[in-house]
Amino acid sequence: MLKSFRLLLCLLLATSAEASTKYKTTSSTEGHLEFLALGRPAMIRIKGESVGPDGVLTLSEGFAQAEFHLKLAELNTGIEMRDKHMKEKYLEIEKNPEAILTIENLTLKSQDQDQDVPFEGQLALHGQNKKVNGLLSYKTSSSAQKTAHAEFKFKLSEFAISIPSYAGITVADEVQIKLDLNLKPE
Repeated sequence: MLKSFRLLLCLLLATSAEASTKYKTTSSTEGHLEFLALGRPAMIRIKGESVGPDGVLTLSEGFAQAEFHLKLAELNTGIEMRDKHMKEKYLEIEKNPEAILTIENLTLKSQDQDQDVPFEGQLALHGQNKKVNGLLSYKTSSSAQKTAHAEFKFKLSEFAISIPSYAGITVADEVQIKLDLNLKPE
């Protein structure tokens, strides 16, 4: 009976130990960030981009969680003066050099199945931490690599960021974010 108990205990420990797989992404693994803010008048589109985030996606028994660190100093709209104002005056990157997107308890159909999954997460930006909702498109590109595309929106005012305005053009409160991630086993 003692041998049976030991065998059962070993099986239980082995099952729980293999439960999660971590995938890592870094800004050097060809990830990409894009943002879009509309201006008023509405025909103005302010589009910017950056290298992808650094972070980890953990898959565990049909669930996923992630934490991605976005380097705000890397944001680029293609206009040097606008970039300087965005980073120094509005995002205040000296005090807040990064934004962090955290996603917890994301339910997946399968770790190896392509899928689009709505998510709730937390965005830490400009000294504030607020809930965001979005969509994560998760794809298996090979047995060792995964790719993901995440989209979400947030309001500048919710993060205590002043609404940018210059020469009669005011940026809309809502900003759209798109992240493309290449994930490799950690």
